[in-house]
Amino acid sequence: MKKLKAARVELGLTQMEVAKLMNMHISTYRKKEQGYSEFSINEAFKISEILNKSVEEIFFKERVSKLETKAKRREKNVTVK
Repeated sequence: MKKLKAARVELGLTQMEVAKLMNMHISTYRKKEQGYSEFSINEAFKISEILNKSVEEIFFKERVSKLETKAKRREKNVTVK
C-alpha cells in the first residue's frame, strides 16, 4: 500500500491521526496500511475523503500494475504448438 502511505505522509498525517479519523484502532489501521488486512469499500471511500485522493488513485493503480506484470510474465511463458 505504498500509495496510501505516500498520500498520508504527503498531508503530514500520522497513522494514529488517520486511525482516529477512521474511527479505527491504530493496530487495525496499521495492518490495513501495510497490506496485512483489506479495507472495506466504505473504509476505502472514507480514507479517500480524508486524504483528498480518489479510491482509484490510492488502491487500484498499484494493484492493476501488479496484475499487468503477472499477465505479461504468463504471456512470455506460453508456448505455441
